[in-house]
Amino acid sequence: MDATDFYMSLPYDVSGSRSKNRFRVELLWGISKMLDAYDRADFTMIFDYVCDIELHSNGCFEFYQLKSRKGTKVYTADSITKIEANSKNSILGKLYMLKPAVEDGQDVKLAIVSNAYLKCGKTTYCDNAEQPLAAIDAKQLDNIRESLKKELGIENCDFENVYYICTPMNLVEPENDVRGKLI
Repeated sequence: MDATDFYMSLPYDVSGSRSKNRFRVELLWGISKMLDAYDRADFTMIFDYVCDIELHSNGCFEFYQLKSRKGTKVYTADSITKIEANSKNSILGKLYMLKPAVEDGQDVKLAIVSNAYLKCGKTTYCDNAEQPLAAIDAKQLDNIRESLKKELGIENCDFENVYYICTPMNLVEPENDVRGKLI
């Protein structure tokens, strides 16, 4: 099965009206990302097919899974690899299963995007807008690797070009950020 057939065989997101309000944030973050990518010669944005936001451009594929948290609650290595009762995959698992969808020689970027910080062990990652997962605490990375191996039935987990993005976008009134970029 080639990469296109594999991608098209993946289940698409049908979460429906229960996530309608979250879709507004996804849409506006995606529009903001589109404005950032506007200087590229040619690109395609896909909203809510397999991932929340996808950016396909000149042999490069970027997949973004958006997650928001209220208050000061953080994400942890356990929470991004936990399979919830109403889901088949964890947050990271849903992203990571897209790696085979890309053919050799093409670049792929996977990212969890959230307003919440990532806390792995005693370290809270909030300084960088894009935190490479490969650079987090080694013990926590090993735990993530083992969780993904079990969840997806794979042997090798490569975390190159896999990120956690703590977005500075105002998730209460995200349209203000988009308006600011347009102005």
